[in-house]
Amino acid sequence: MRLLVASSLAVLALAAAAPRTVQAQCADVTAIRTVVEATCASQCAGTKKKPFNKCLNKSLKDQGLNGKCKKQIKKIYNASLCGQKDTAVVCCQQKGRKIGTIKKKPTQCKTNKGASLCTGAVRGSVAGAFFDSVTDVCSAAGACNPTPTTTTTTTTTTTTTTIPLGSCNLNVPSLQFTTGTPTGTCGQFLDGSDDKLGDLNCGGLNIGGGSGTVLEGPTPDGAANRFLADCQGDVCTLTATELASECWDCSAEGCNFGTPLPIVNSGLSTCVLNTFKTPVSGTIDLSTGVTTDLSINLNSQVFLTGLQRYQPDGGPCPVCSVAIGGPAISGTPESPATGVCDGGPNAGEPCRTTNSQGLSSNCLPGGATEEEPCNPDPPVGNGNCADGSANLGAIPVNLTPLSTGVLSQTADGDGKFCNGQANAGCFGRNDAPVGSLCRKIETEGAAAGPIAPNTPVAVTMASIFCIPATSNGIINLSADLPGPGQISLPGTFELIVP
Repeated sequence: MRLLVASSLAVLALAAAAPRTVQAQCADVTAIRTVVEATCASQCAGTKKKPFNKCLNKSLKDQGLNGKCKKQIKKIYNASLCGQKDTAVVCCQQKGRKIGTIKKKPTQCKTNKGASLCTGAVRGSVAGAFFDSVTDVCSAAGACNPTPTTTTTTTTTTTTTTIPLGSCNLNVPSLQFTTGTPTGTCGQFLDGSDDKLGDLNCGGLNIGGGSGTVLEGPTPDGAANRFLADCQGDVCTLTATELASECWDCSAEGCNFGTPLPIVNSGLSTCVLNTFKTPVSGTIDLSTGVTTDLSINLNSQVFLTGLQRYQPDGGPCPVCSVAIGGPAISGTPESPATGVCDGGPNAGEPCRTTNSQGLSSNCLPGGATEEEPCNPDPPVGNGNCADGSANLGAIPVNLTPLSTGVLSQTADGDGKFCNGQANAGCFGRNDAPVGSLCRKIETEGAAAGPIAPNTPVAVTMASIFCIPATSNGIINLSADLPGPGQISLPGTFELIVP
């Protein structure tokens, strides 16, 4: 289970605990450490100092640090839990010359001689916070600082601790993608003679082979993900950040990609939780706003909910509503709305939504707890979750490349786009005109154009991909899986430069 504690909590800790000499020698300790924590996460979590020190040195070099500032930052991490054995602890020394030290095991902290064992100290690389160093955990007097209070949201797969509302800054260069309202046409599907059979809408999701019954559905608006941006001239290399907030989500393994996704199909409707299977990667050209190699590789956890499980108008995913059983509330990134979840494991709990339909990562299907998971057992679930839904398990969905360019895919000689596809064609839309067969899918994004710092610009990204079968034969039959998938995501890019 991944724990992501936000950098704003670290700001509070640094302001209260870091020595004045460090603040005087380094212009922004918080920003420096945020970069280190984001780039050296796995090395800090390890039990050997050498890999972490190597990553630390590279991070400080990339940030252009040298001299006394570099020395002081390294001193903080040398007195931290990064790269220490799992048994290592922070021991604050109320009567000693130092405010504290790292001990290899708790028994070495001599509390009977005035020392304080700080059991609340955690590794910053796992938590994304700075509560891992002696200078953070111990006060100037050599006593343990209070453990910060955080809020958690539990899902069937992850636990996320987020930056408190109002603290939505990441003090490193980053690119934010926020999904927008579906509008217009972003593609088409054609027969073997390249005659158009139908349009594919912007902001639409299409799935399955030629005999599927799942209609095109809209992708949720108002969801934001951030990627770290290392820019050399106009070209920025994009990598994952493990830090999340209520204003945007992270992009490392286990992070949410958008809100829960409703797929309406009568009594076989599902709610899908998309999380990153691997960290995001790619590049973007700031002069044109073009990205052609954005890697978005997902795990899609599928819950069979049926159409009428939640709010009065019958959506397949729980939403943020005015009350359980009441109407959904509507929010935007600029004006979030708050309410309570109307179903799932967080039913009745406070929620926040930036989506026009009330979809929220606070409000999930399932109803499982860590102690009582609603695993997909038996595979063809019949309400095996507490809220009556059935967890069908996770399927890999790789949107790579998610592109602002033009994409095209042609079926093989049998009219099949994907390995294992049972029925020729695409998206169950082979009847316009009668007897036609979908043999080609085309979709296109729209580049953002020049991207200036801290200024949102419109963009559309698109992908054509293959969807494997689920563990439920009925779902596979109705959606005709395995089969092709197509998605277009209108929204905005914003290059965040602190």
